[in-house]
Amino acid sequence: MQIPEQWFSEEWWKKEIEQSLRESLIPLAGTCNLECPACGTKSLCIEDYLYRHGLGDPIVISVSRCSRCGYKSVDVSVAEPHEPVRIIVVVVKPEDLDSLVVKNSKAAIIFPELGLEMWPGPASQGIVTTVEGILLRFREIVESLCKKQDVDKSECEKRKQMIDWALKRYDRRSDDERYVMILDDPEGASYVYGERVLITTLTENVNYLEVAQEAKETIRWVETNQKILGI
Repeated sequence: MQIPEQWFSEEWWKKEIEQSLRESLIPLAGTCNLECPACGTKSLCIEDYLYRHGLGDPIVISVSRCSRCGYKSVDVSVAEPHEPVRIIVVVVKPEDLDSLVVKNSKAAIIFPELGLEMWPGPASQGIVTTVEGILLRFREIVESLCKKQDVDKSECEKRKQMIDWALKRYDRRSDDERYVMILDDPEGASYVYGERVLITTLTENVNYLEVAQEAKETIRWVETNQKILGI
């Protein structure tokens, strides 16, 4: 099930950024008199803020506001963008759901085993959240879609059950219990801070289920060697 990107651009996470991070934001720069993409007037201001979260590279949060029509958007990126990147999170333990996700507006999110995808569009925006936060948002969207008359109700229920299963917090011992979140960023401005995170080169025409299986095998290999070494 592919979720429209604009469904991730609701006020709930914008307010979350403003309320929970405001005191930690360091102003960097501001530019005004820019053309607003909504009303076309030169009433848009963009303000950049630096957020130091203590887990790794700081995050730059860019907030755009139009004084004429009220248009507003938020984008996020790591302070020092890298090459195009594919970031893979393997969910094995409960704490993997708490991995901090910095998703740039140009990045896509895929859960291969769950059949969930979100691809960027013209109105894409960045978010700062967790793996659990992304899953919860997917569930809200699926529930909304399920209320429509022209959707496959059985497919909707299947997706909701799979998301609920993915949200369960327990040690996932077998590869069948484990699942993967993939974040593809052509600008290299996204990042995920967590224990079971793999970073690879971004490639095209990829089979995401194969990528997920390879990632789980890599984590399994690491676990086996840690046991051998007594780590």
